[in-house]
Amino acid sequence: MTSEGPAIAGTWAARAGGLDAAVWLPKGRKWLRQESAGTALANTKEIQVAPRAANGAGPTMIISGSVITFGDGAEQRAAVWIWPNRSSAWMLQQLPDAGIHSEALSSACAQTCWVSGHADNNVALWSFDPARAAGTATRESTLPSLEIDTDGPGPRTIMTGDRPGVVFSYAGTTSLVLSDGHDGWQTFTAPSGSVLDATTVGDRLYAIIRSDDGVGLWTTDLAATH
Repeated sequence: MTSEGPAIAGTWAARAGGLDAAVWLPKGRKWLRQESAGTALANTKEIQVAPRAANGAGPTMIISGSVITFGDGAEQRAAVWIWPNRSSAWMLQQLPDAGIHSEALSSACAQTCWVSGHADNNVALWSFDPARAAGTATRESTLPSLEIDTDGPGPRTIMTGDRPGVVFSYAGTTSLVLSDGHDGWQTFTAPSGSVLDATTVGDRLYAIIRSDDGVGLWTTDLAATH
């Protein structure tokens, strides 16, 4: 959902083969797929696209995922697709300092947009300015080195005010790493299991975690971490 209305993101079989990223917009009671060919959402001979998740920030729609490039060999690099508004063109932003194998999997925005994922088996967090997306992305260098399960649901980016955080899982343990608002990070242990999704309402975090006992909801007050 953006301020310009709802949208659905996914994939669609391209005429030339493979799956392009695709977006559907409502028109009356129908959802109409927008043309991906000729846009940054489409596969090319140089880049294969792999969208994974979508989010809205004001009029801007953001799709997180990765691209596979073919240079000296196939490399998978974290990327975001940014649609500033519905009268503009899609932009592809390959994220910097993404290592050899990386993906962007979840985004959340305040004045700055934050995108979490993994890079070379560690939690990775990038930020960019949604109003001036091209060339503004940076990887958060102060984030501690934290291993992550790369074959699970993936991390979830959360925001409390202007402070970003990441809920992620590794080897049966779920953790929250949260900015302290300066250059440091606080790490909290959540219930055991694999995080499926997470969000905040005000200063309260809600995380859905799957364990051997089933699926449960973990909630905590992030205001107490200031």
